[in-house]
Amino acid sequence: MAAAKKKPPSAIVARILTEGRPPFKVIDFPRLNSEGEPIAKVMIRLLDLNEERIALAAGRENCAKLTEKNPDYKSDLNDLEHNERMTEIVAIAARNPEEPELPFFEGGVEELRMFSSDEIGVLAEVYARLKQENPRV
Repeated sequence: MAAAKKKPPSAIVARILTEGRPPFKVIDFPRLNSEGEPIAKVMIRLLDLNEERIALAAGRENCAKLTEKNPDYKSDLNDLEHNERMTEIVAIAARNPEEPELPFFEGGVEELRMFSSDEIGVLAEVYARLKQENPRV
């Protein structure tokens, strides 16, 4: 059976996708230098639905791998899965503020994992606030 031909977006959808920009916020990265000044700026943008699905699935898969390696894990698995999902989301949502088409964490989620849970939490909080302020219907 032949694959269905993908239908191009309507004129208005194409216009929104090419002219519009997902909601975003540029913030100071939550790490300070020795003088107490922010080291860098980071742009956090909302993920599109496909990006979000990929991030959520990767978070669930990471959680399963972690608990498979540690069958005696007794902590709340919901917290672990939530943290894994948010890490995956932040890795995609964090963009280079000078060139938003480029990721902030060029090494992806593995690079993001080099930071503290508090730093990742600040970025995740900005993402969550963007989601609240810009609900999808």
